Amino acid sequence: MFVVGIEQTVQWKYGAAGIVGLLLLTIGIRMKGDTSLLEALGVPSRTAGVAGRIAGRRRAHYVEEWASVLAGDPEHGVTLSPVRQLRFALGFVRAAVRMRLSDILGGFWKPIDWTISTKQRSNAFVASGVGLQVVAISMHDGLYGLCTDGLEWTAAGGIVLYNAIGRLRRVRGIELAAADQPDTEDE
Repeated sequence: MFVVGIEQTVQWKYGAAGIVGLLLLTIGIRMKGDTSLLEALGVPSRTAGVAGRIAGRRRAHYVEEWASVLAGDPEHGVTLSPVRQLRFALGFVRAAVRMRLSDILGGFWKPIDWTISTKQRSNAFVASGVGLQVVAISMHDGLYGLCTDGLEWTAAGGIVLYNAIGRLRRVRGIELAAADQPDTEDE
């Protein structure tokens, strides 16, 4: 297991070094204004290949799609310059990195999605956060501190949590069920 971890770390480091090298090459070529070097080295197609390796075996079909985008459609007059091809290829790398990160971090969203998917769980989460603030403030400053300054902090904390849940729902594409329908999941 340790060896697998080292191999993956080394692969990611070499991949990152390759991406940085491609970016430096792009900047150098852009400054010189010479695109024949891009064509000679096949940089866009190689970059798309790197993107395919980053995306993983499950998404091997993207490599063919990306290659066809880079090739254009000369029959219909659609051709891409080498610089434009490289821009597309770097976009493919970015998409591949996002796909891989989504695979890695996807499991972390499950408890968050579960919490924000119903109004009852969301309200319980906000109430728990505010309750923890109340306990912490009353333990540190006592009841007087809670009643004088602590109420402002707890109200602000509740508002922040409530707004964060609403934003997460929009970002994650979670819509609450209509209010007139009973929640059968919790029953």
